[in-house]
Amino acid sequence: MNKLDEYFKENKSDIVLKLKLIEFNSILKDLADRLNSDGDYSNSFNEIILNLTTIRDVCKIVRPKNILEIGFNRGASATMWLLHSKAKLTSIDTKIPKVSVNTLNKNFKDRLSTIEMNSQDIIKDKPEWIGSFDLVFIDGDHRKEMIVKDINTALKLNPKYILFDDYYHIAHMHEMQRIINEYVKENIIEIIKNSYHMQCLVKVIERKE
Repeated sequence: MNKLDEYFKENKSDIVLKLKLIEFNSILKDLADRLNSDGDYSNSFNEIILNLTTIRDVCKIVRPKNILEIGFNRGASATMWLLHSKAKLTSIDTKIPKVSVNTLNKNFKDRLSTIEMNSQDIIKDKPEWIGSFDLVFIDGDHRKEMIVKDINTALKLNPKYILFDDYYHIAHMHEMQRIINEYVKENIIEIIKNSYHMQCLVKVIERKE
């Protein structure tokens, strides 16, 4: 019995998640084949399950229609957003593999837009995006100064929610949590959900309606 069968033997009611996971693994394999990689997306089985369940739970809370993803990499998180919601997803990164975009567009027609750009240029180059997203997912540069810049950029876009990845990542969790808590203390955001895995969902308090 493989790990997939073992997990769902213990979680029999999670049939929808099982279907999502099967589809997710199929798309990831397709991405890996097209990228000429070995299929290792640096995610163990448990990490994939936790990521899928977290994003599923976030989608239930937010019910997003338009998502901005800062940090596309090879498209694993983008795949999860597209699987668990009916939202349109805009993903940005400084470099985006065309084969990933083609693979996802094949599976999620007309729901994905990608742009190669620096997140710090969003407000200057895409002012029309202000007020366009109900959720901004920050998974870009994790250096202290870049985290702050991405938060400030996200706030200027006036979303209802912001989701931070790597909230518990061993390499930068303390800095990430300290920065987020500063914004909480200033009553700019409030924490809605702390994932026991990696993500932290916050609601923006100071929004312009």
